[in-house]
Amino acid sequence: LIELFSKPEYVSYQNIPLLARLLKELYVYHKNFVVICIDEILESIERGLEINDYSLNMHRVAQVKYLTELYNFELIKPVVLVNTIYSIMNFRHSEAKPYLFCPNEFDLADNYFRIQLITTILLNVTRFPLAFSNKLYLLLRFLEYYIFTKSQPLPTEIQFKVEETLNKYIKGKSLSNFERSLSIQE
Repeated sequence: LIELFSKPEYVSYQNIPLLARLLKELYVYHKNFVVICIDEILESIERGLEINDYSLNMHRVAQVKYLTELYNFELIKPVVLVNTIYSIMNFRHSEAKPYLFCPNEFDLADNYFRIQLITTILLNVTRFPLAFSNKLYLLLRFLEYYIFTKSQPLPTEIQFKVEETLNKYIKGKSLSNFERSLSIQE
């Protein structure tokens, strides 16, 4: 049963929110079981970053979507979601942060998959408690910095997801800072 609730990649993508809802309903009766499932998901995400196998990318997308749905159903705290986003950006970078023009064999400048994972998380968040909102601005700025460590211009699909993510959280403000930063780098 743990395998069913800790492997969202085997469920249809549109049914991942239903799987999260079922896990939330089980929490009332089996708290330890739910904690084990959440721990398995977090470990799977980290293992996916370690393996970095292209053929498993859709599994990782399903895992971060599931983690986001667990957050939306209040099964994990905002700090867990924020730390997961930071760990996706920082994984296997020297001094735990990416640097411009510093090659990294685990996160190549022309590999944009981590950006896709992060935007998937941020676009699916529907709950905004104060603890999340307080860290959000800094998180978005760090995401912009991380994006600029990648080869430019971004692929069109990734560029659209980044713009959609920033539009969702900036609400009405223009993306002039993002666009200005992009032109500065060029």
